[in-house]
Amino acid sequence: MNKKCITTGQALYKGDYLLSSNGNYKAVLQVRGLQSIFHLRWQLCSVQWAPIWATKTDGKDSDHVILQSDRNLVIYTKDKVPLWASKTDIQTSRTCLNLYLMMDKPGPELNLI
Repeated sequence: MNKKCITTGQALYKGDYLLSSNGNYKAVLQVRGLQSIFHLRWQLCSVQWAPIWATKTDGKDSDHVILQSDRNLVIYTKDKVPLWASKTDIQTSRTCLNLYLMMDKPGPELNLI
């Protein structure tokens, strides 16, 4: 499923992706369990998605990646075992209720708003 952003508590499942506003970058939870960011690369007579970043979780049993209210982006298995985390959580008793994760228009940055 193509999305522009996800909010707190929302997840991307295998095959889902976030697409940048200009359509040149996408963050994908791939079927083989790897969260990657791709750049649309134009070559003579062809267009290809080229990987520019990955979580290195390929071959793991990942099911979904979720944006948690503590600002942490985490990849989980179906059994809710964490495989990878962005380590962007905030150490406070207060949680953020209105977080958005989106691909930034000019480039491959994933931004928490």
